[in-house]
Amino acid sequence: MKEALIYGESGTVEFNVVESEEFNKSNTITSNPIEDGSRISDHVEKTQDSLSFTAHLTGDRAEDQYEILRKLHDNGDVCVFTYKNYITNVIIETLKSTSTKKNKNGYQIDITVRQIKTVSYQTVNTWLPIYETQMKNLEDAGNEQPEDDETDEETEESWLVSIGNKISGWF
Repeated sequence: MKEALIYGESGTVEFNVVESEEFNKSNTITSNPIEDGSRISDHVEKTQDSLSFTAHLTGDRAEDQYEILRKLHDNGDVCVFTYKNYITNVIIETLKSTSTKKNKNGYQIDITVRQIKTVSYQTVNTWLPIYETQMKNLEDAGNEQPEDDETDEETEESWLVSIGNKISGWF
């Protein structure tokens, strides 16, 4: 018989019995209204897979195994679960334990794990050398306005410009 395990950085838990295992895959489909009032679906987003199972921890190691399971949950360890389904990069989303007369020396455990997506990044140095020719007069660049001594002949002869020049002298 195949072992039911969940393991992460805080340790490994081996379940004695797995009563049930439910694997869930789903998508979110967006739907938007158009001009005539009907709706169209234009995008599908894959959601993270999840797995729920009910298992038992019994025997001399039940207490220790349960403590490891709590650490996996509390520390948010990224885990691997293997039984009928093998699923990696999961975090224990819910952990529920039940003790009854039937399992007084152990635990009935209900767990839901959810798969997570992880990314990695890399820093790239994009510094490029600046040459002295590129730095010429950069300190004052943008602060100086060029003097415009050049006026075309039409503007100088314009009656409107000559009136404006006379009026500006009155103020």
